[in-house]
Amino acid sequence: MPSIEGADPKPLVMVVEDEPKVAEIILTCLRPHFMLELARSYDEAVNMLKTSTPDVLLLDIILGPNPEDKDAGYQLCRQVRRGIGSLASIADVQILMLTVRDGEKRAGVWPRPRCRRLHAQAFVSL
Repeated sequence: MPSIEGADPKPLVMVVEDEPKVAEIILTCLRPHFMLELARSYDEAVNMLKTSTPDVLLLDIILGPNPEDKDAGYQLCRQVRRGIGSLASIADVQILMLTVRDGEKRAGVWPRPRCRRLHAQAFVSL
């Protein structure tokens, strides 16, 4: 479809997802409607957010296979919301948190309340 002069560009969504198959599914679904950026780790996301200003941050809760990675998504959300350092310019970005793992639910820890406390706009469990 040709672009219309003066039309708003597609919103920019930064997807932060470390699982390649999950990332590909998300990107395939969103590609027709949004401009996309992909960060595959916490560190990569922080570096990209220093120069990128997404309209939406689609953020995986667990970013890596190690136990210390289980809070990386929450940590990044907290940093963005508090406007820490170079992330101050995007403190108001829309954040949607997601997970494909149900380990937290089985352990009696429900991600949704924690996401709300961190001021994420939504939580999705795939």
